[in-house]
Amino acid sequence: MDIGETLSDCIVREVEEETGLDIEITGLVGIYSDPQHVIAYADSEVRQEFNITYYGRVISGNLAVSDESTDVRFIDPAEFDRIPIHDTVRLRLRHHAEHRATPSSDSRARPARRSSTALAVCRRVARGNLTPGPSQNRT
Repeated sequence: MDIGETLSDCIVREVEEETGLDIEITGLVGIYSDPQHVIAYADSEVRQEFNITYYGRVISGNLAVSDESTDVRFIDPAEFDRIPIHDTVRLRLRHHAEHRATPSSDSRARPARRSSTALAVCRRVARGNLTPGPSQNRT
């Protein structure tokens, strides 16, 4: 987060930097933490992170890998079992697909269910889950 930036501004900027997509935030999915989810980066930085996950809608842009991402694509939830995603991320994606009326708070990972909603996944750190716009919908 940059000095003087709101959380919403930070999310919109980070999503654009990491995916090439310009989004608008449309709601809150939940606030998550899991002491068992520790991330070790290639530069030797180790973190236990918390995550605030938002609903978002793509307004414009094209998916593109950046120097902050290694793979950026829309994924059908049926593929989740075949790709490496930490259980805490699976939980957030599941909650997103369920379109919950009440945001989740401090949830720990549980087995994921499948959904027919297409989601965008940014592999480095999921800073916001997106609902694809009409031109990005892959289902």
